[in-house]
Amino acid sequence: MMTLGIIIRDIRNDPKAWRPIGYIEDSSLITGSSSITAAEKLEDYHYMLRYLLEEVKSVIGSADTKGADTWAGQYGSHWNTKSLARDCTMPTKYADNLSYKCKQLRFSDIEKMTDDELKTISFCKILNHAFRDPRNFFGESSYGICAACPLEPLHVVYLEYW
Repeated sequence: MMTLGIIIRDIRNDPKAWRPIGYIEDSSLITGSSSITAAEKLEDYHYMLRYLLEEVKSVIGSADTKGADTWAGQYGSHWNTKSLARDCTMPTKYADNLSYKCKQLRFSDIEKMTDDELKTISFCKILNHAFRDPRNFFGESSYGICAACPLEPLHVVYLEYW
């Protein structure tokens, strides 16, 4: 679903102002889906999303936590994960340590990581990532989808990322 970001909020909040740009199949409804891994489901999701956004040159979107995690390529579960944030390298075990120095993630760095490196930050390697070419969506920003999704509140306030 999409709407224009230039119209006033009251209209954007009206369901009649939103239009589907396409449909993404629910992976749990696919025959044999119980044998499909989470990584394969995420890969399929990005393949479908990439197809839907093929002709779109600029995307203005909003996403909840689950949606933004999926867009970035982070595992959707926040239970027993090694990293909670999709915009930095903060390990879950240090999430309550305000003096921990994390590193902001760049999509360009994520693309270069191995599967094992990605697992340490709870990300998945996506070969057909819908947001691979940042020039199509984020100008020349190397942060790409990692910074385009809503940042974690601690970063916005404490680290002054606004």
